[in-house]
Amino acid sequence: MASQWYYMMEGQRMDPVTAAELRQLARAGLLKPTDLIWQSGIAQWIPASREQGLFPQEIAGTQAGAAPLSLPPYSKEK
Repeated sequence: MASQWYYMMEGQRMDPVTAAELRQLARAGLLKPTDLIWQSGIAQWIPASREQGLFPQEIAGTQAGAAPLSLPPYSKEK
């Protein structure tokens, strides 16, 4: 089974997607470099720009230095 990514858009937690679906969201401009993403094995939510290969280098580079945020891991309870 493909690993699931969770993401937040405009402060709203979205349902999990595969890595391929996450890339599609980024390429379509629906997922922004500043939106937060998380998957099992990552301690904290991170800006999407920190995930290598998700955005073209010139877009991701503007946010590459952003620090991870201290949000709790994803929970189905909202």
